[in-house]
Amino acid sequence: MQIRIKQKFNIISHKIGTKFLIVNSSYFVQIFPGQLHFKDLNSNKSFKVFLDFIGPIKKFTIFQNLQNGNLKVSFHSEEGFLSYKIFNENNTCSIQFERLPLDEISVKIDKAKKIKEKEILNLPIKISYTKKPEEFLFLGIHKKQDLALIHKRENLTEFLPFLFLYSQFFKDIQTKKCLRDNCLVRDLAEKIQNKKRSEIEDQFIKVYKAHFFDCFIPRVNDEDFQNIIPIVVEKEAYPLHILRKLFYIIKSILINQKLDEISFLPSLPITFHSGKALNITLPIGSFDIEWSKKLIKKLIFRPKKDVKLKFCFQSKINDYRLRRFLKEKGKFFKNKDFLSFEKNKTYYFDKFQK
Repeated sequence: MQIRIKQKFNIISHKIGTKFLIVNSSYFVQIFPGQLHFKDLNSNKSFKVFLDFIGPIKKFTIFQNLQNGNLKVSFHSEEGFLSYKIFNENNTCSIQFERLPLDEISVKIDKAKKIKEKEILNLPIKISYTKKPEEFLFLGIHKKQDLALIHKRENLTEFLPFLFLYSQFFKDIQTKKCLRDNCLVRDLAEKIQNKKRSEIEDQFIKVYKAHFFDCFIPRVNDEDFQNIIPIVVEKEAYPLHILRKLFYIIKSILINQKLDEISFLPSLPITFHSGKALNITLPIGSFDIEWSKKLIKKLIFRPKKDVKLKFCFQSKINDYRLRRFLKEKGKFFKNKDFLSFEKNKTYYFDKFQK
């Protein structure tokens, strides 16, 4: 028994001037055919990279792979096809020109220099964190992952897995209390904690619209002036804290631990009819979860230590089967039974029955 997510998580945009996060850093980049404008979310620092070619251009495409955060840009100029990638390696953010219409291209940061095909240009961006996503969420949406269409649809089941992935590229940030008396993110966490399932989706949408722009780039203020939150002026405001906070909030929908009691799908929003979550990690171990028709269907648990736990499933579940090996018949247990687990073993739960 395995739980797999076949979906590839790659954001695509064909809009000139779209902004994307430079993962593992505090920067984002606004991408034009002939200019890359890099800006720091935490300060006023910025710089530009200019590319010299003959326009106009066509078939402009930006592609971001959310397993590693790499950006790939491609288009056709008057001289031919041009493509490059922006990536992090060895604590350095770099550009590599993969295809050039001619043997070289003139690139200017401080001063112009000639760059050949396959050559790497290092950028003045500090890579402060190297972790990549290890936990994955899929909520049943197979639509084209075009950024403009994602924004237009405003479908929580579509964009939440992307937020979950982006949030894992950044480390925890210690901040002061919320900047506003009415904090959208805090209210969201409280609604999930209090299991107000009918209100969770609307609150998520408010957070998404107020605190994110372009390709899931976090912001403290709603610079689209939608009158969702009041504007605040705060020098020590860190937008990436909002994104990182959502990592824990999204996990709390899927799993919650209180001492020796684990609750599964405790606050599932009403529209989350089916889904899969892989490698959802707690200090005691990691879990793969699959649900259908709003009820848990399969569960795989990999404990990191010997432990005795009470597994609490949704109230409609009466009993289930537990196996140590896939070829064995297994045993049936009641919901909320205490179970003993051994370190570094794998446990399979299925046949959940009402």
